Amino acid sequence: REIEKVFKERGAKSAAVIVMDPATGEILALASRPTFDPNNYGKYPATNRRNFAINDAYEPGSTMKIITAAMAMEEKVVDGESRFFCPGHIKVGKETIRCAHGRAHGSQTFAQIVENSCNVGFVQVGLDLGLDKYYHYVKAFGFGKVTGIDLPGEASGILVPEKKAQQIDLATMAFGQANAVTSIQLTTAVAAVANGGILMKPHLVKQVIDNNGKVIKKCDPEAVRRVISEETAHQLCLILEDEVTLGTGQNAYIEGYRVAGKTGTAEKSKPGGGYLSNEYIASFIGFAPAVNPRLVCMVVVDAPQGYPYFGGWVAAPVFKNIMQDALHYLEVPMYKSQENNKTLEKVEYVLVPDLVNLPLAEALSLLNARGLQSKVSGSGNIVWQQTPQPRTKLQPGAQVIISLSPYDKDDKDGEVTIPDLQGKSMREVAKILSDLGLHLIPEGYGLAYDQSPSAGKVVSRGSSIKVKFQPIGE
Repeated sequence: REIEKVFKERGAKSAAVIVMDPATGEILALASRPTFDPNNYGKYPATNRRNFAINDAYEPGSTMKIITAAMAMEEKVVDGESRFFCPGHIKVGKETIRCAHGRAHGSQTFAQIVENSCNVGFVQVGLDLGLDKYYHYVKAFGFGKVTGIDLPGEASGILVPEKKAQQIDLATMAFGQANAVTSIQLTTAVAAVANGGILMKPHLVKQVIDNNGKVIKKCDPEAVRRVISEETAHQLCLILEDEVTLGTGQNAYIEGYRVAGKTGTAEKSKPGGGYLSNEYIASFIGFAPAVNPRLVCMVVVDAPQGYPYFGGWVAAPVFKNIMQDALHYLEVPMYKSQENNKTLEKVEYVLVPDLVNLPLAEALSLLNARGLQSKVSGSGNIVWQQTPQPRTKLQPGAQVIISLSPYDKDDKDGEVTIPDLQGKSMREVAKILSDLGLHLIPEGYGLAYDQSPSAGKVVSRGSSIKVKFQPIGE
């Protein structure tokens, strides 16, 4: 019902949903669209007879960050004290990788790069892991080969050949590009995180019974291997719970339950290399309850039409509707706090986004998407200040005051003297230049160490200033 609805309403090319018991690997529900009538299959195109959840591989995007996070936590590459700086982009070799959000996240904890789905942060995590460890874990989680599910035509997915992999491959694999996976592979891998670290073989058939009711074949749960420790799995589950309560997965929240998961909005590769500019795969994978999960559910929608096309907007609500019904049907008890034995209720608040240095139109769009009102002060096109500050918790409908840069006006008449920017962060530099009506062209990340034109030069408002940054200590 739900997958049919989103498939039709969003005019998607394909869509699929998988619901699994993470403890056993048993497939409790599986649906794929487009579909066909098996009694009149000749009337349908051959593509309709494909099971999108099993037969087709695609680059998963940010849902794959769950697996990268599991690797990094297991290898102790990251911990609760780890911090990552996102200037909006990062250079790997000759290639520049930009954060999907199009702007800098600044300094973040590891949990925050998951919550913010920060590509730049995950590139840094992947490079810290290294190729050998990455391939060890990605294979251990079952990618690159069939899961062995009892359905025909299962695809094995595609991994960049290990011997040919370069640092740029590692960087992109870390946030879900370069490798292609199937929905059943990813569901099985995430189920291993949900169940405490054990990869289970997925199976659709529970048992076979003859005409007399005698069981002639029984499919017992089959553990493939332990891939991460129970402690790593538990800690990652808590991080993924924050992704749903605070991050991009808020539309997957189910009142009364602790829900964990991850959104994905993946670019679609095109024949001959590169990516399509106007087609995406929107997905969400998650589980509930977040501790001792009963169900894992993955929703994938190929090429949804219209805006927004993000996984958090397209797939997460489908996950919510399916899981809400399933949890109630299975009589999974709602969460009750130990303090007052009251059923968990969703805290009705949203986090204020960081709007400083954004174009006004984009800032207003971000506030509207989070259900916040806006009051604009001043004239210009660039946000200069905001009240309250980023990451402040507000109730939906609350007001955020935006002050526009007094120097960023349509007329660029007048001249300004360029200040000395050395030693300042990218955020500080961006604000200083914006206040002066100048545009920043950044290179690198960290603290400013060089600028062109140099300090003291006089330029016209509206000019561009190139500033080079380097990490602290280099």
